[in-house]
Amino acid sequence: MKHLRNILVIAVAVAMVGCADQAADSATAGPGGKTDSVAGEWQTRIAKEVKDLQDNDPHLWRTLNDIEGKPTRKGFLRIRGSELHHPAAAAVFLTRYLSEKEAQARLPLVEALPRTGGTYEDAIVELMDSERDDSVRAMMVGVLGQGKTAKSVEGIVKGLGDSAIKVRLEAAVSAGRHTGGAGASAALQASLGDS
Repeated sequence: MKHLRNILVIAVAVAMVGCADQAADSATAGPGGKTDSVAGEWQTRIAKEVKDLQDNDPHLWRTLNDIEGKPTRKGFLRIRGSELHHPAAAAVFLTRYLSEKEAQARLPLVEALPRTGGTYEDAIVELMDSERDDSVRAMMVGVLGQGKTAKSVEGIVKGLGDSAIKVRLEAAVSAGRHTGGAGASAALQASLGDS
């Protein structure tokens, strides 16, 4: 069954690559690449988690607030360090994401979220709507493929309907990787009819 799922993911990827040409996302990003109307219950939660971390472990908060992505051998920025393996790191990284203007600086913050062990899926699903950079949205969908909640599947389905081919491709791969990915099958079939 797992082998069949991998074949399906590859077939979907090949089919999606063959889709009609996609126009590059040329929208100019505002602050953080997002509109000013981002609001959700998750913001209250992360504000509390950040405040608790500042009060209870100011050294860890400063470390997480200042840590930057380092280039990997493939040239991608990746946040490393034992400090990021703390559930409150997700809240700090999401807070930093909201204030970051450059897409290249938002990418490592999103990529690090699953390694924190914190809660991030609800925030990512909402932020996908306002993120203008397709590389960041693709990273968001990839991160949701590692998620454990129904919100992750909701975000994967949202990614399957994205206008950017790289986001849809990553969503197809994430659907195959996620334990609840079967719930995205109808959206996956609909995205294949897009070409």
